Amino acid sequence: MFTVQAVKPRSLFQLRPEKTIQGKTAGIKYIDRQNWQNTESRKGSIQSVLVIGEEGSKVDKLSPPHSLLKEGDYALVIHLFGGIGGEKGEPILAGTVTGHFSYGLAQVVRDTFTNELQFDIKYQQVYAQNSNGIISGTHHWENYMGNLEKGWLGTRPVSDVVIKLDALKDYDFGGVILSPFREFMYQLQIMTARYRTGDGTGVARVSPATSCVQDSSQALFIAIRSIENKFYSTPEIQTWLKSHPDDPQTLRFQQLVSLGKKLEKALVPRGVVRPDWQKNSEYLAGINARNGFVNEISIVNSILSWRSMMPRRAHDEVSTIFLESGAELWFLRTNQVGGYDPDIESVAPTVALGQFPLISKLIERLIFASRLMNGQDWLVVGMTLLVYGAIALPLGFNSRFLRVNRGFRNLKELFQGLVVIFFMPSLIEELIFRVLLLPHPTEKISTIMWCFWAALSLFLFIIYHPINALTFHPQGNPTFMTPIFLTLTGILGLVCTVAYQLTGCLWVMVIIHWAVVVIWQYSLGGKEKLYGSN
Repeated sequence: MFTVQAVKPRSLFQLRPEKTIQGKTAGIKYIDRQNWQNTESRKGSIQSVLVIGEEGSKVDKLSPPHSLLKEGDYALVIHLFGGIGGEKGEPILAGTVTGHFSYGLAQVVRDTFTNELQFDIKYQQVYAQNSNGIISGTHHWENYMGNLEKGWLGTRPVSDVVIKLDALKDYDFGGVILSPFREFMYQLQIMTARYRTGDGTGVARVSPATSCVQDSSQALFIAIRSIENKFYSTPEIQTWLKSHPDDPQTLRFQQLVSLGKKLEKALVPRGVVRPDWQKNSEYLAGINARNGFVNEISIVNSILSWRSMMPRRAHDEVSTIFLESGAELWFLRTNQVGGYDPDIESVAPTVALGQFPLISKLIERLIFASRLMNGQDWLVVGMTLLVYGAIALPLGFNSRFLRVNRGFRNLKELFQGLVVIFFMPSLIEELIFRVLLLPHPTEKISTIMWCFWAALSLFLFIIYHPINALTFHPQGNPTFMTPIFLTLTGILGLVCTVAYQLTGCLWVMVIIHWAVVVIWQYSLGGKEKLYGSN
């Protein structure tokens, strides 16, 4: 006699996916939309999907596909669960289903009973104090998910992404060992220990700045910084790499460096590291000699790490980064299986306001576009203005639409004009016709779809001006109706569209737009055309 304490779907963990998706475009589409598509109707089902970035890769020639993984191999795990709907469901606030996020480690093991290869998953759960009695720390899948008393298998939809990437394997640089997996798991275990004790306060709570996803991301950030510090502080590693430029391990390490930069860019979207993350990184590296960890809950910190605030966004974005870096992704999906309760439903996790897709997408685009400018952005501004000037000035002077002013003497009026033009038309028009209408470069849509939205945006931008002259801005009539003005406006819209696609930054377009309008109005006769005099 024995008592069954947990269940584990055998087919879910077999290295034989039900479906294989190949190609980065198809893979990103699956991550972004298909993975959680029709979640409610998939109640009671499981699915395993293998996503491979390369088209027509070696997996086509292998039978079965699990030949790509060997016994003993390790893989990173990204865990995300959704919400519970129905009569016994959880409340949903403002159309947002947050869910829960964590990282973990999977190992390919041989099952004792069937002698087949399977994934063995252990989560590193960063968990605040909760009513379910879940303790922050290491949890086996069988206990966290499959436990018949407290597991989530039967009550929540779950996506576990098992990520295999050779760049994450251990490195041996002439006796100096570097282990990305070990370093990341170490940082996660430190974080889970901090949550168990509340950094010594006894209280671990959730806020926009401190949560399962924020602090799992902090552990990832610190692990990246730790590996960087070890690389720069260990001459033996640099010497080995220089003396073995074509070694497969060197190529793997270059891939790891590239991956680290992409992940760090996602974790630090505004280019400014959260102060508490920076201090904790320095403390663990031995750079900062002060005692204790820092846990700063503030709006500023939430903004600085906003891309790791929502579990669904972190799950999708990190998965996409790994896919683009050449990883194989196994999506293990369960949807309230192991029993049937008619009073609950599977609810997919969302980004902020995710159950209102249009509003959510517009807010997301605005947040992405409002990042700070960097040196490359300023270069794009300068080059774009030069290109626009090279095209617009000859057209304007040849058509006698432009003429050089004799100067502007009223400095107070000039200053007021510069400020007004910055907000309208520059900021307002770029927000409407570029940021809100155009897919942000991070959205990974097809070239054809981007061209469609770019053409629509440009068309609306051009026809808006004569409509504006006939309604809200009569000073623009008849100037805004002339073919040369509309031509120059169209060229301005085109170069701003290209600049946005290159940078994804609102302020780049605003500065370009502002500079063009200011020069036209105050140096090339624009103010006289609009208002009758300088």
